[in-house]
Amino acid sequence: MSRKRKKPSERLIIFGAIHAGHTYEQVNVLLKEANFNSMNENSYKMVKKSYVPHIFGSDKTNQKLRDQIEHPSSMAGLKKLKKEDE
Repeated sequence: MSRKRKKPSERLIIFGAIHAGHTYEQVNVLLKEANFNSMNENSYKMVKKSYVPHIFGSDKTNQKLRDQIEHPSSMAGLKKLKKEDE
């Protein structure tokens, strides 16, 4: 039985979370919270190995992205982060 195609919002969660360094289990928690089906481990590995480096370049993790997914900053916090980057 073939699975229906993923919705763009589902792919966004998957690619963004994997790029941010989330584990297989963490990605599935995010998918479940958004009322999507979980992905299988082989699909996770394939996306991590093939898609993410192609889409985002050679960086395998992005701590800032992960931090914003897990603990989003307030506007004041974002201004502080911007000053730190300068």
